Amino acid sequence: MEVKHTKTCVYLLTSTYYDEELHLRLSIRWHFGTLLSCSSVCRCRCVVTKMILMLVGDFYDLIWGLVWFALGVMIASVLFNRERKQSRITEITKMDIEVEAVLYQIEQETAGDRALVLKFHNGGTVIYSGVNKYTSVIAESHSPALNSIRQLVQNFPVDRGYLPIMNKLSIEKQVALDVPQMEESAVRRRYIQDGCKSALLVELIQTESGLYFLDVSSKKENFVMDDTYSKLEQLANRLRNIYRAGKKKQLVH
Repeated sequence: MEVKHTKTCVYLLTSTYYDEELHLRLSIRWHFGTLLSCSSVCRCRCVVTKMILMLVGDFYDLIWGLVWFALGVMIASVLFNRERKQSRITEITKMDIEVEAVLYQIEQETAGDRALVLKFHNGGTVIYSGVNKYTSVIAESHSPALNSIRQLVQNFPVDRGYLPIMNKLSIEKQVALDVPQMEESAVRRRYIQDGCKSALLVELIQTESGLYFLDVSSKKENFVMDDTYSKLEQLANRLRNIYRAGKKKQLVH
């Protein structure tokens, strides 16, 4: 006859009768229940362990993924910066070639004997009042009868006689000069030394560091009245557009 577990426990506790067979069966049941309990705990522990290992694996996968992503970004950045530097050099040299070509056309196709692109500046990144001002030749084209002044006119001091001309140029954007009537200045002496009797200044662009302008000088008197003046205006406008485009691309400062 089968006896329920609870009733059997009561029976054992209240009776002095000892049934070996019953005790053995109870012992087996108790140990089997314990084993089942241990088995459940082990299964839980295995599940938890697997979850932890999965999380650790996912974490390491995430770390390696971030490492490879960072390396990819660094490599892409290096390649992009290299390409951008190459592109910038290409743009700068292209601009220089275009400027030189326009100046050559001015010297060849107009009454100008010397065509210069100059920069009015104070030697720094930003131009300020109360400090020395200079002009520097950026590009040049001249007739065979004249010598180059590109190396001589670098950080060339702007004196009291020439400063008002720069002020007028920044306002009116274009200034015609009658060399004999100019106030005494180092620039006037340079014109006279070249045998030039008139000149035309045209503003190209203004930046924080200074003013870029075209200087065309001629051995003719009042050469702006020459038949080639309309051609000179066209070439000056082309040069202005080149410098405006260069300013937008930050090729000049």
